[in-house]
Amino acid sequence: MKLLELKRDMEKFISNWPSIGFVPEDYIFPPETRPGNLEIPVSSSIPIIDLGQVQNDDRTNTIQQIIMAAQEFGFFQVHKNGLHFLLC
Repeated sequence: MKLLELKRDMEKFISNWPSIGFVPEDYIFPPETRPGNLEIPVSSSIPIIDLGQVQNDDRTNTIQQIIMAAQEFGFFQVHKNGLHFLLC
């Protein structure tokens, strides 16, 4: 029941955000439970996923690359996606 109440309260909060303008105390984690000392990987480039490999029956490798890039970086660039550059 508590989870349903929290979801309902959050939906109400989000729908009324423009009139509230601040985050209520109930929604702020205490300092001791906040995520901290996160290690963010440093990279000189964005991971590039070559979708052309899928055409060469290398789906498993491509899927693993997508998963790894999403987990480690949170985003990636897609290469050889089959779209013509004029459409982009």
